[in-house]
Amino acid sequence: MFDFLVRRGTIIILIFIFVLFACGWGLSKLSIDPNNRVFFNPNHPKYAELLRLESMFGGNTVLLYVLSAPDGLKGSSELSRAIAWLTQNAWWVEGVRSVDSLASYPFVFEDQEGLNVLGALDYACDGGLCDPHKVDEISPAYLVNRLISADHQSAAVVAKVDLGHLSDQAVLSIASEANSLKEAFRYKFKDIDIYLTGGVPMMEAFFVAAGKDSSTLMPIALLLMLVVLGLFLGSLVNAFLLALLGIASVAITMGLAGWFGHTLNTATATAPLIIFTLVVAAAMHLFMHLSNGIGASDLGARISRVRAATTANAIPIVLTTLTTAVGFASMVFVSSPPMKQLGLMAAGGVVIGAVLSLVVMPAVFVRVPRITLARSLINLQDPLNRYAKWLERTRPSVLTAVVVMAICVAGITRISFDEDFVRYFAEGTSFRENTEEIAGLMAGPYHIDVVYDSGEPGGIFSASAIRDVSAIARHFEADARVVSVFSFVDVLREVAEVFSPDAPLEQAESDQLAQYFLTYELSLDRGKTTLDFVDAGYRFARTSVLLRDVSMGEIRSLVESSEVWAQENFPSGGLTVTGEGVPTAYLSGESISEMSWGIVASMTISAILVGLFLRNAAVSLVVFLATLVPLLAGFGIWGWIGGEIGMAATLVIATTIGLVVDDTIHLAYRYLDGRENLDLTGWGAAAYSVHKTGPALVATSVALTVGFSVLLLSEFRMNSTFGICTSMIIGLALAFNLTVSPRLLTATT
Repeated sequence: MFDFLVRRGTIIILIFIFVLFACGWGLSKLSIDPNNRVFFNPNHPKYAELLRLESMFGGNTVLLYVLSAPDGLKGSSELSRAIAWLTQNAWWVEGVRSVDSLASYPFVFEDQEGLNVLGALDYACDGGLCDPHKVDEISPAYLVNRLISADHQSAAVVAKVDLGHLSDQAVLSIASEANSLKEAFRYKFKDIDIYLTGGVPMMEAFFVAAGKDSSTLMPIALLLMLVVLGLFLGSLVNAFLLALLGIASVAITMGLAGWFGHTLNTATATAPLIIFTLVVAAAMHLFMHLSNGIGASDLGARISRVRAATTANAIPIVLTTLTTAVGFASMVFVSSPPMKQLGLMAAGGVVIGAVLSLVVMPAVFVRVPRITLARSLINLQDPLNRYAKWLERTRPSVLTAVVVMAICVAGITRISFDEDFVRYFAEGTSFRENTEEIAGLMAGPYHIDVVYDSGEPGGIFSASAIRDVSAIARHFEADARVVSVFSFVDVLREVAEVFSPDAPLEQAESDQLAQYFLTYELSLDRGKTTLDFVDAGYRFARTSVLLRDVSMGEIRSLVESSEVWAQENFPSGGLTVTGEGVPTAYLSGESISEMSWGIVASMTISAILVGLFLRNAAVSLVVFLATLVPLLAGFGIWGWIGGEIGMAATLVIATTIGLVVDDTIHLAYRYLDGRENLDLTGWGAAAYSVHKTGPALVATSVALTVGFSVLLLSEFRMNSTFGICTSMIIGLALAFNLTVSPRLLTATT
């Protein structure tokens, strides 16, 4: 095969160039979707419940503006004018289907003409001046921290956005228009503070953070990796070819994704960095061998040396490629579509990189002029040779290393598997600052919705339905994580107090309740509707629950406790706890448990592949341990330092398995080579494996650690966590392979 590649080298290089340009053209077809909802699996029950909610009550994504003035609504007319102005102008933002505020909230009262409905601000503020007593009237408990703060100094304007019929890029245009409206408000009302948060601003913040890292830190990380590797290789030509190999693998993979119509998002945007590092790491052993071997200008001698380097590394490269690809393919166990796409992209990129390494690179290297062996490589090889001889001579105990690793692994019990998306962003980030200010003034950025099914059309007006919805409200109001609860019963109670102030709502007949509600609906201004909290058939009722500043784990806990309560109080069903934050919270929690099954599957398959290739079950077990222990130890250290981790864990696991198993397989392969082909003793073969693979292990580990450490500078916590955990695991794997693995390998024979 090698001879064929050399004879057809020119044709192979031309084909490679053609494929590179063809796939490069596909890069222009890649589009970017900043909508975080692409992370949800349409078949996931929590997401399906959210979609059913929105089909009945409309979109659940919001733009939340909060206005704050020191003298509040009672002390000045300025805040009331600001609320009215923002309520009116929020309609101009793309995709907005409703705007809720005190200016638009229907306030029911009785005057000389009977029942009347006005906007709450119109009722309380005559000519811009607000009556303090009327301000209290329009601030019932269910609106406090929803539309107005308890001290009346802050007020909310909530614009609900329907993203369903809009394009992928609509999120960015909506966010831009929402920010422009905010700036226009600041110009017009200079004495009133304005803050903006919600689903759309969060999506924009994720997109901007990921894009910032992709355009700044990730290129720096790649450049540093290449500089370090270039220093070890000692040749600009060699370093250039290694960079070309990584870049070509990325371009072909992402270009194919573009041709097949894939869309990038905040998850798949990291694919280029992952593919590049894995391909470069896998090829480093080949390039190190070539740097040791290419020293002749004669073509025949070069061909002979390239043949030796290629054939010596072909089996390890194929094996590491298969195991790494299997590791990334295990991400199909994660229900989130982008995570599956990332896994498949990375797996495909690794395979493409291996093909280029074993097919294109030999054809290129036989045409490379004389390369001088790097002085830095000689300086690295000498201490490793001395260490290898010391291993063979002293056969040291690894008890200390085992104890240290065990202590590190024990830290896993201290890891908090939770996520706080607001704190994903650095202090000073606009989204985080605005969200924290709003949480301090009124409520956090998340809410949940409880859908009550009465069982029949018009059933929400039954006495039992009123009792049930009232019980739902009381249940959530008693929870410390909740700041506001609102349902159609609150509206009915207002109307009933006007018509029958002395009769409890629960004693009213169904027909009477329906009449109350119809009267309320007919009194609404043009454009206002009750479909936000009851469906068109009056069978379903929605209770809106606003939360404090909570994490994803707290949302899951609240949902699960509420579902238990619902099963106890509504044993026949009819109650659904959902909302935009719910599938997000479950996505965060489930991705880790789902990935654990993927790890088990990938590690099992990898162990079988290693066993089949190396034909040694005991060595296969060593490879398994040398891959798993550093991974667990890295997360353990993260636990000891008080780390919290969520979806970043899936990325760390998939990436580091590919990197760690690569070096371990090369080490094991050289050990068996020494035992079977060179007739060395166990410790002699262990020393030989360190001698042959040590420089590549150290060079790639140092380069990758330096590169991934750059991500620590990221203001986006998911990327910084990915960087620090990956760097720690790579360093631990190097230490394990140089200390514990040789001892384990000697125990196999």
